[in-house]
Amino acid sequence: MKIVILGLSRFGIQFARLMHEGEHQITLIDRNPAAFARLPRGLTAQHVLGIGIDQDVMRKAGVDQADVFVAATASDNTNLMAAQVAKVVFNIRRSVARVHDSDRADIFNSLGLIEVICPSLAAAETLSKSIQRGA
Repeated sequence: MKIVILGLSRFGIQFARLMHEGEHQITLIDRNPAAFARLPRGLTAQHVLGIGIDQDVMRKAGVDQADVFVAATASDNTNLMAAQVAKVVFNIRRSVARVHDSDRADIFNSLGLIEVICPSLAAAETLSKSIQRGA
């Protein structure tokens, strides 16, 4: 599977590592050249330097031929916009935005255009369930 990941945040790097271990073809986009130096050794991926909401940058990364696009920058707004561009402009089958704000995740998920995940909410829910099972 071809996966394009925007943003080499901790989440983006961990997701890239997991997808690489699953032997998927990975392309990484980040606006900061130093971000690529934080990648784990042995993680083979195409690197694209640029702003991830720019259609030319997305095209260079092969979003138009990808199976999955994941926006994982530190900015909720950037992630939501980039995921929408991937879906609407490039007609990608699966477009995911990682956000920090759970309210935004609920709103955008209800629209149904893109998939929105909120890892902090998911982790809190998992911990809550674990504590309640153990109580």
